[in-house]
Amino acid sequence: MVALSAYVLLALLVEKAFTLSRHTSDILGIIDTVICAAFLADFFVQLGTARNKLHYLRWGWIDLISSIPALPVALGTNGANCPGTPRSARSSRY
Repeated sequence: MVALSAYVLLALLVEKAFTLSRHTSDILGIIDTVICAAFLADFFVQLGTARNKLHYLRWGWIDLISSIPALPVALGTNGANCPGTPRSARSSRY
């Protein structure tokens, strides 16, 4: 999961630092959505196996929020164009 977090941060940096073609941005967006799905699945696996679910949710809610790509989709942008996107919170956990 740390590698996925690093990829997301790198992709955000690349999209902010360089002008990318629409096709490249779309590909990065698709990959990011797949990574969000992986984090969402991990959240539910971790929650399901936690002995104390309430204790897990003290930090686990960050994983839940960071796995939701709905904000950029609702705004009609990809994650890199939406400053403060919840997905960037994912990196603060690791």
